[in-house]
Amino acid sequence: MIELTRLRLINWHNFQDECIPFRMVTYLIGVNAVGKTTIMDAIRYCLTTNKDFNAAGNRQSKRTLQGSVHGKQRSQNLYLRPGHTVSYVGVEFLDHEKNTTFVITVRVESESPEQELRHVSQDWFITKPGVRFEDLLFVDENRRPSKKEAFKASSSGMRAPASQKEAKKNICRILGIGDSESSLGKKFNEVFHMGTSLKEIPDIRTFICTYILPEPEIHVEALQSDMRELERLEETLQEAQQRAKRLAKIVENSRQALDYQMQVEINEGFILYARQQKNITQEEEYQSIAETANRILEKLEPELDALKEKYQQAQDALLKALQARNENPEVQATQFYRDQEKDYQKQYREQVRRQSDWDEALKQLKELLSKIQSSGLDFEISLQPDGFCELPLEYQEDILNKLSGELAALEKQVSNSLYHCRKEKDETDAAVSLDTQELKKLRSGIMVYPEAAERLKSAINTELQTRGMEGDAKILSEVLYMEDASWQECAEAALGFRRFDIIVSPAHYQAAKHVFTSLGERVGDISLVNTPALVRDCRKWPRPESNMLAYKVGSENHCAKQYVNYLLKGIICCEDASELEQHSRSVTRDLLRHQGYRLQRMRRPTLFIGADARKKRMIDLEAHLRELGKKQLVLEQKNGKLKALEQAHRKFVFEKHPFCLVSNLDARQKVTALNDKLNEIREKLRKYETNPLLAAVFDRCKACEETRDSIAGNMSTLEKKIWEQEQIVKNAQHIILQNLMDLEGSKEDYRKFQMDHPALTEEIMKRYTDAVRTKAPSEVERYQMNYSKQCTNQRDNYIFTELQPLQREYNAKYTADYPLGLAGIPLYQDAYETLVAIELERSLESLRKAQIRCKERFRKEILFRMKDDIKNARMQFRELDRVMSELTYGDEKYHFVINEHQDKKIAAFYQIIMDKNNMQITEEDSLFTQAAISAPAYEAQVDELMARIMADVNQAAQDRSAGKKNISDQISKYVDYRTFLDYDIEIENVSTGMKVPLSQVIGDSSGGENQAPFYVAICASLLQIYRRSPNSIRLVLLDEAFNNMTSDRIEPMMKMFAAAKLQLVLISTVEKCSAIYPYCDMVYSIVKTESRAILAPFEKLYEEMKGT
Repeated sequence: MIELTRLRLINWHNFQDECIPFRMVTYLIGVNAVGKTTIMDAIRYCLTTNKDFNAAGNRQSKRTLQGSVHGKQRSQNLYLRPGHTVSYVGVEFLDHEKNTTFVITVRVESESPEQELRHVSQDWFITKPGVRFEDLLFVDENRRPSKKEAFKASSSGMRAPASQKEAKKNICRILGIGDSESSLGKKFNEVFHMGTSLKEIPDIRTFICTYILPEPEIHVEALQSDMRELERLEETLQEAQQRAKRLAKIVENSRQALDYQMQVEINEGFILYARQQKNITQEEEYQSIAETANRILEKLEPELDALKEKYQQAQDALLKALQARNENPEVQATQFYRDQEKDYQKQYREQVRRQSDWDEALKQLKELLSKIQSSGLDFEISLQPDGFCELPLEYQEDILNKLSGELAALEKQVSNSLYHCRKEKDETDAAVSLDTQELKKLRSGIMVYPEAAERLKSAINTELQTRGMEGDAKILSEVLYMEDASWQECAEAALGFRRFDIIVSPAHYQAAKHVFTSLGERVGDISLVNTPALVRDCRKWPRPESNMLAYKVGSENHCAKQYVNYLLKGIICCEDASELEQHSRSVTRDLLRHQGYRLQRMRRPTLFIGADARKKRMIDLEAHLRELGKKQLVLEQKNGKLKALEQAHRKFVFEKHPFCLVSNLDARQKVTALNDKLNEIREKLRKYETNPLLAAVFDRCKACEETRDSIAGNMSTLEKKIWEQEQIVKNAQHIILQNLMDLEGSKEDYRKFQMDHPALTEEIMKRYTDAVRTKAPSEVERYQMNYSKQCTNQRDNYIFTELQPLQREYNAKYTADYPLGLAGIPLYQDAYETLVAIELERSLESLRKAQIRCKERFRKEILFRMKDDIKNARMQFRELDRVMSELTYGDEKYHFVINEHQDKKIAAFYQIIMDKNNMQITEEDSLFTQAAISAPAYEAQVDELMARIMADVNQAAQDRSAGKKNISDQISKYVDYRTFLDYDIEIENVSTGMKVPLSQVIGDSSGGENQAPFYVAICASLLQIYRRSPNSIRLVLLDEAFNNMTSDRIEPMMKMFAAAKLQLVLISTVEKCSAIYPYCDMVYSIVKTESRAILAPFEKLYEEMKGT
């Protein structure tokens, strides 16, 4: 047997340098958080190289290797050794069979608690036989941890494994366990490291998976890689299929687009052929039109010559008649009067215009006078429209001469009135704005003081706070209140602007003074009260009496009160004005003041003192705002009327109405005179025009003139007809000439079209033949051009809406640069044919091979491995059960019971795993040969299980890559062979022979009864490991031992461990001491003083406590 004899801890958690002897049963007692568990952490870490201190013993603990090395305390980020630290954990063993000792040591060197663990130096050392702690240099002469080279040199033949894996192999061999990579070595490292604390074991399955059955050695990485490759190939195939689908749609739409294009080309050829045929037939048509027009011209030209001769005869007759009329004296007189009439009519119209302008000017003057009256302006104009026209002309002229001066005076007065009105309105608006802002602040509870006072107060408080002082600057009114409110108006009027002086505590005066002087003129009329001098001098002043005004004002601020006493000193309050002269300084409530041998009435002040001042101010402001609102309305109306008057004046002057009134004053008289003259001339004309002989002369002239004009009209009509026919001939000749050139061009165009589209000629001829049956060639061309536009629009619209979007999406998704529209159709067609014929087939073949490879790996490395693991588990339980049958706990013995899982889904997977078709696949086998001998249903079940496993594995990988927390590092539960079995422990009463499953009583029994089978199983599991070697350690570490067990249950448990000859190291709190202590060979008590842990034999501490 190899026995643990001593443990050396240097800079380990709260232990600075401690050597702890061990016996067969060693018991560590202490309250929580004194460091008991860290001793077991040290042993496990040294013997297994495992740095996970939070296994089954306490999964909620946050213990780490660096926390133990640097002495992590319960407070966050608090360490005993925060800097560079070297720690040693040494475990000394005695080999009883060889009667020799050896030591296993681990040395840890860390720069800081934050250093990454991979950079922390960890070195294991294993001595040769015969070495004890005393032979090793753990510390140097200064009691500091020794350097690695010095420690290694302190014992010759000491082995220093190059890696932790190598260290684990050497440790397992020297402890008698064997190869660390063997199933026995792995089980030892798992079970021994678990901490054997049953505090957090909720059920039998958790216990079995934690302590009995090792985790499976199945690695899904290769399968996962195959699956990823499979997924990649599936994605590649899907992408190719999607690509083919997109290309197929493009090809399909391309066919339709080409159909539309062919219709466009047919229409293009049809139009060219129709144009050629139109040019051929058009020459004959216009030649016929020209011949017809020439025949009409031959008839019309003689008719025109005859009319010209008649026109000349009529013109001669008219000239003779006009000559006879002009030589007649009466005609000459009539013409003289007609000329006079025209001249006077012109003069009359001019005077009427002048009279109209004068009337309009007078009307505008009336409107101006109306505006003056409505504006309320005190101004009069001499000219009054009513009755003005009845005045003598010389009076009218005098009045109009005054008008210009009066208008200038009016302009000046209007301008002045408007300025004063606007000024008063702006002042009123500003007052409304200020009162509104003040009222808003008052309603929000803020008293409004003069801006200079607020500025000085704020600057002083800022300076005081900058100097680390309390900002206690106040405006005097803020700290005052009225003892007698009936005297408030009088008191505030007497204080005047001094109400807004700034007051600070005497200690802050110098700092406040610095601010006051630095602000310069910005302090305005505000003063800073010299409170140090005030406090000094006020001691000499008498207290104000009850009839004094100072007595009516109170304050909790001593300096403020004394300042008010100073300002109002000697002012007597009088109930009646008759009493004022009896005192040198006196006041009444109605603001009369007698002072300096004079009587005056003080202005009624705005109130600022006391809590009610704000409410009173709000009432006053609201009333004042109502008055200001009324004033604003009156001023707005007045301003509007003055503006209207100003505009009317400007318009009157700008349109020159004053000048018009003066210059056109005589127009009315001239209109009357000219009207009389015209009536006289018209009467003379009437007499001449009613003479029968004179009327006959005029009728003769008129008849000749009508005859000539009639012939001229006929000539004009005939000339127009001739011109029209000449134009027809001219146009026809031009068209014929143009048609000859167009015919050559149209023939050439159609020949080129035929060469480019020979297959369309027959269809074009057929359509043209059908068209000319109902339409002329020119109509056929015109109709077909309209139809061609429709076809072109239909083609372009289809390409733009149906073809190009698909092409554009394809180019963007697959990074292609194929042309859009009709130009790219051949490239998309080639790409589609290549993809379908080659790439899709290649992708399908690659996918099929990958599926076979993936399934072969799953069958070989997972499915059969799980079947083998389940068989080995059952075998292990049989062997473990044989060991448990040798252990008796009181009157009880325990047996493991293994069955298939009760869950139907898991049981179904279990049948798949254990099926006879699940056979080992050799290198010569393949999935084809395996599938050939397996039922299709079984292969489908295998596929389902593989899909379920890989879904769990991939989800965990995705969660880890996404940075999610609390992701289990365990592989899929369907890869864990332990998932497919149900576990139980059968409890057998040796005396009665009764047997009952633990799962049936675990809910009804006490915690101690439930834990007992687990401890027996742990004992059996470790015995199974230790018995494989004739000479090995028999060490068991029990953390929080028997925490739920009563004393009567602990006693047989201790006897069982003793009978099994296992070396025990137990940890528990003091409550279990009385039950465990009698069976222990060595008992230690661990206590903590400040940040250090002290460990001493329990008997010694007990004796010292008795002595005190």
